[in-house]
Amino acid sequence: MHLTQNITHIITGLEGGGAEGALYRLLQHEQRARATDNRAVCLQHRVISLTDDGVFGQPLRELGVPVDCVGMRRGRVSLRGMWRLYRLLRGQARADLVQTWMYHADFLGGLAARAAGIRRVVWGIRHSNLDPAHTGRAVRLVARACAWLSRRGGAARQRVVARRTRQQRGANLERGAKLRGRRQPVAVFPAAMISCSARAADEHRRIGYADRFAVVPNGYDLAQLQPDPEGAARLRRDWGIPAGAALVGMVGRYNPQKNHAGFLDALAKLPESVHCVLVGSGCDAGNPELVGLIAARGLQGRVVLAGRRSDIPAVMSALDLHVLSSSSGEAFPNVLAEAMACGTPAVTTDVGDAAAIAGDAGWVVPPGDAAALAAAIRQGLDELQQQPEQRSRRVAAGMARVREQFSIAGMSEGFRRVWSGLLRRDLLLVAPSMRGGGAERVLSLLARGLDRELFRVSLALVQAEGPFLADIPEDVEIIDLGARRARYAAGRLLRLLRREQPDAVLSTLGHLNLLIAMLRPLLPRRTRLYAREANTVSMSLQNQAHPCLMRLLYRRWYRRFDRVICQSRYMARDLVSNYRVPAERTVVIHNPVDAGAVRTAAAEAGASGVASAAGIGAAASGAARPEAAASKAATPGAAAHAHVPPAPDSRPAVLRAIAVGRLAPQKGYDLLLQALQLVQRPVQLRILGTGTEEAGLRELASGLPAHVQVVFAGFSSAPAAEMAAADVLLLPSRYEGLPNVVLEAGVLGLPVLAFDCPGGTAEIVHPGITGELIPCGDTAAFATALEGFAPSRYDSAQIAAQTAARFALAAVSRQYEAVLLGSDVWTDS
Repeated sequence: MHLTQNITHIITGLEGGGAEGALYRLLQHEQRARATDNRAVCLQHRVISLTDDGVFGQPLRELGVPVDCVGMRRGRVSLRGMWRLYRLLRGQARADLVQTWMYHADFLGGLAARAAGIRRVVWGIRHSNLDPAHTGRAVRLVARACAWLSRRGGAARQRVVARRTRQQRGANLERGAKLRGRRQPVAVFPAAMISCSARAADEHRRIGYADRFAVVPNGYDLAQLQPDPEGAARLRRDWGIPAGAALVGMVGRYNPQKNHAGFLDALAKLPESVHCVLVGSGCDAGNPELVGLIAARGLQGRVVLAGRRSDIPAVMSALDLHVLSSSSGEAFPNVLAEAMACGTPAVTTDVGDAAAIAGDAGWVVPPGDAAALAAAIRQGLDELQQQPEQRSRRVAAGMARVREQFSIAGMSEGFRRVWSGLLRRDLLLVAPSMRGGGAERVLSLLARGLDRELFRVSLALVQAEGPFLADIPEDVEIIDLGARRARYAAGRLLRLLRREQPDAVLSTLGHLNLLIAMLRPLLPRRTRLYAREANTVSMSLQNQAHPCLMRLLYRRWYRRFDRVICQSRYMARDLVSNYRVPAERTVVIHNPVDAGAVRTAAAEAGASGVASAAGIGAAASGAARPEAAASKAATPGAAAHAHVPPAPDSRPAVLRAIAVGRLAPQKGYDLLLQALQLVQRPVQLRILGTGTEEAGLRELASGLPAHVQVVFAGFSSAPAAEMAAADVLLLPSRYEGLPNVVLEAGVLGLPVLAFDCPGGTAEIVHPGITGELIPCGDTAAFATALEGFAPSRYDSAQIAAQTAARFALAAVSRQYEAVLLGSDVWTDS
């Protein structure tokens, strides 16, 4: 299942600065990776500039990224511009998440996004210092306003429930236990903040920003940042650099934060043979202030003003050292990594994360210290001339450092981690408990199978108990409502749903489904409700205490669900015909089976001697539970049942049969025992399950002939071990939803004898291939089928392969994902 989600980037402008370059590189990588990306979530990007196209507008369009410009003047906010921004965000390509870049976009873009109803807003922090000496008053005011908003943009909700400890997993929790959650809700504003620098994140926490930071260093396309010796030689000739002369330089726009004056002071302390080139916006002869600084230091013949350039690899390769003289404001200076990637060592002041970028591959000096900067440059040039081996090691270390720590793929993955954590749909599974049953088993499988890129899964239980608790993955929050019955949990469930406001709720089993449908008018409108019906309703209501009332409730309330997921086509037709559920709201998805887990359990049990039905022969009819009965070692190769080829038609001397299910009237064990009264061949039957009918069934079994032996083996959470040693699975149910036990038997290659009862049995048992269907309730016909049954008539390998392919957990999980994400799916296989 692939889900397309829209990311809108709002940035102050698209001039050639570090943030703009980082955005371009990120989207360039994202667009190129789309062709080979097989992740569940496909991201569509769009850019809105608060000002104009700048340098990167057209290149972004050439990548296939839509770019819109609001048209505000830099540093000036207009109501017309804000209205245009709002209209763009409310437009047809509505954003699932807004990522802003730099302070003005954080503030204005974030507010406009929330006004447009976009809950997921992520700010981008690209500044490490708000020193008044180097930062304008307007920028400082906007940053302070952002800090205030981040603290007051919505208090993070806390789950009122408790998180399981490892010791609690699989054990019955004390009723009413509260398990604490850890999820960061998206109701806060902003939902997260991405900083390119750890130091910048620390600085913003210090000035009052809420602590919702993720640090994602800038990344670089190393295919484009390579040493370019030919380009370097050409530029040195163009700039008039004498052969053999040392050349240092700095790439960066002319700005007080870059401290070009400090760099020129350091250059003046170096020998006249050291030349310099300044590259960037404002670093040209048309800047009288910079020209004056050069003249005042007598450096006219040593400094080249190259202006803005796009051939950065050639520029970096032409330099013997790249120098960053910034005094403040840097968060993650891109030029350092770009220089190192091109094989040029760097000298830098200790601003932002510059020291972390350079590491041992460069020199770091205090900001504002021209003497220290000059000494570091001299040391670097001396190494070039006198220690070529050390220089080569430093160059290799710098290139490796950028490749390993600052790749564009790593940057993209960092952004995606933050985005995916916010974009995942909050899915709440609701069930009475995790006691042994088909519905509970399916829910535990779905909790494992649903894609975590798409969903953040939680599980609310009326009672947090039962053996299947142990199968719930660690990342699924378990919420114990602590009620004795579903109807007593109504208030707690309502408070939970109103507080958490999940994107989707998937409930199972009739009483609980009706309860949630009843609460629908009180729930947030954005929450979609899905019911998983576990049984054929018309049949199951016959055993209810108040069937007429229940029919009325089904007819009135089941229409409130966005979708009703049925396990069989029979079940869907029943709901549409008898309970007025609109056909377009019913979806058929067969139950899943984890073939690998079932086969592994059978193999492990076979290896340990547990999977054996041979002990039945020593047990008396209606014998006590197998705990008190002797059992023999497993039949060799029983766990590999699925690989037995068809053999000539022959009946085994003793038919080893197994039946699995709760001991209730629905399961028809009384009919099975009546059929066994008529069978003349030796049969050994193990019944796995417990229930209210056990005493009566034991009494019936006690009257069976001596050649028919029955063991009531109790509940088993892993029946595969027993099924692997059997010849046939018996299913005498009066009605079913979709029997999971048939699927588990199928992946082991075990054929089935079943009544063709109302429900989905006939949709998964194919006569002559996977087993046989007998007219429902016809005990004589069932006895005849048992009498003539020969396992060798069935191709176990074919049964196993077909079942595993048709009902695979991965495939069924994808069908559930499609429905939960709003797609219309009808599985008719």
